[in-house]
Amino acid sequence: MACIAPPPARYRRALLVSLVVFIVLTIALGYTRLLSLDNLLPTDMHIPMLQKPRGRTGADRPMSYGETARPPFKDLPHPLATLDAALVPAADNNRRLIIIGDVHGMLAPLEALLKKLNHNAAPVSKGAESAVYDDHLGPDTPGVIDLLLRHNASAVRGNHEDRVLLTRADRATPRVADESAGGDEGPAAPDNLEQQHVISSNRGNKADHDTLRSLSAAHLDYLASLPAILDLGPVPGFAARRLVAAHAGLVPGVAPEKQDPWAAMNMRTLTYPAETLRRADARKTLVRAAADALRASPAYRKLKDSSKLQDKIETEARAGVTDAMVENEFARTRKPDADRRVAVPSEAHDGHAWAPVWDAVQKRAETGEGRIAVVYGHDAKRGLHVGEYAFGLDSGCVRGGKLSALVVAAREGGPVEHHIVQVDCEKPDKRREL
Repeated sequence: MACIAPPPARYRRALLVSLVVFIVLTIALGYTRLLSLDNLLPTDMHIPMLQKPRGRTGADRPMSYGETARPPFKDLPHPLATLDAALVPAADNNRRLIIIGDVHGMLAPLEALLKKLNHNAAPVSKGAESAVYDDHLGPDTPGVIDLLLRHNASAVRGNHEDRVLLTRADRATPRVADESAGGDEGPAAPDNLEQQHVISSNRGNKADHDTLRSLSAAHLDYLASLPAILDLGPVPGFAARRLVAAHAGLVPGVAPEKQDPWAAMNMRTLTYPAETLRRADARKTLVRAAADALRASPAYRKLKDSSKLQDKIETEARAGVTDAMVENEFARTRKPDADRRVAVPSEAHDGHAWAPVWDAVQKRAETGEGRIAVVYGHDAKRGLHVGEYAFGLDSGCVRGGKLSALVVAAREGGPVEHHIVQVDCEKPDKRREL
């Protein structure tokens, strides 16, 4: 019986090498074909699909801000307070209203500013002057608050005061043993979302704890009594019918009575949700169009469809859509009036400055009776701002800038006018981070 001898080992090795080479070349060719899609993204994104009218998107849905009731702030019994009308300057009462920007515990510049203004040190209820102060916490917080108490001054609560008061509330929260942690004491279970926020946002903030330890019960009671917004009423000398003060600002289009106290103490800019959604829609539309163009290309049609290939196309499509292309598509589809009808406050610096928007909204009011001017601080980065209906007084005193005051008074029996007065500030060697 005949038998066939197996091929020599050298032939088997040659066959194996050939098979490996074939597999490697196949994979490399497929990968090269995929990479070739990189050059298929259209350089002109004016694809016919993008020229078709678009239907309603998420940006077109009804939106509102400040129109619904919100839970009251704990430990802020009076979000909005009103200045005694007897303290408002008029041509016939010889009164003067002094509104001072962010003091931040800088006692020496504050005293220098009051001296420059020849401020009457008697309590305002007995004198001819009234003063409104903004943001007191900093290197000499107790000294500044003592001065305010001596002068019986009005003031508004800022974000720093609010944090210190929340820190006090956190310290007063009863502790219970945490059995899961071996019996260590922990906070009692919060009974509402606001208390949860207090606990989570303040524990471990050394600067606020240090400030809290430096203050007496009288100091803290004074801070707790301050409103987030102070209505100064009809003050002559302004284009607006009404003047209000807030530490950080107000949202245009929302009445002072409906403003969010958090925003009044923390906001710096505005965002427009409809614009954010419409910009996101523009990017999605461009990516979808770029992906469709890739799938319609000859190179794609020659490849076997797979989830991996689809992922590759989506990745290449997203990479090919630039920010400039998105802005062009956004500009084509945006609805300027509708998209900016609703604004939301933000504490970030990268939104739209709210004060110019406030000015514009007041100017559009049908009559001067409905116009409101606001005096604010909190934004040292933008510095002193003197608009028609918005006056920003944070000129960076605690950083070595200036301490600013808006002075409202009748001059020598004439009409009531307002002007800015400033003094220089020397940056302290050591200060709490604000």
